[in-house]
Amino acid sequence: MSQYARWFYDIEPNSRFVVQEHLRQAFWFAGAGTLWIEVTRAEEPYQAVGYWNNTKFSMEWERARRLTLRAPKRLPEIEKILTLLITFEPLATYRRGEEYVTEWVIRSQDRIERLNALRADEAVQDLEEIAPVPA
Repeated sequence: MSQYARWFYDIEPNSRFVVQEHLRQAFWFAGAGTLWIEVTRAEEPYQAVGYWNNTKFSMEWERARRLTLRAPKRLPEIEKILTLLITFEPLATYRRGEEYVTEWVIRSQDRIERLNALRADEAVQDLEEIAPVPA
């Protein structure tokens, strides 16, 4: 595991500043030098709000388990960076109302359960299964 993924995999202190700095450094290292991100919750589920090319987005994650990216439009550059950092492909991307959502789910059983829940959710639109698990 890279030092730039420790915000996702390591147990972080309950310090907004520490989590935020690890997250910022990871994004900047991955090439998103103009991105700004602020951690709004420094305990699980962690939460952050970011700004990329005049687009506000939010992230929520549980350590080494799941990550959700939400934005008013798809942010393929941010999706690619997050995939690179945590070394997992997203499970799926979809729209929920005016919001675009991309989800990474790490554990196989959790992936199956989450994908089934997304398929059954009537509020989910344009579901694209990116890296589904075998049935």
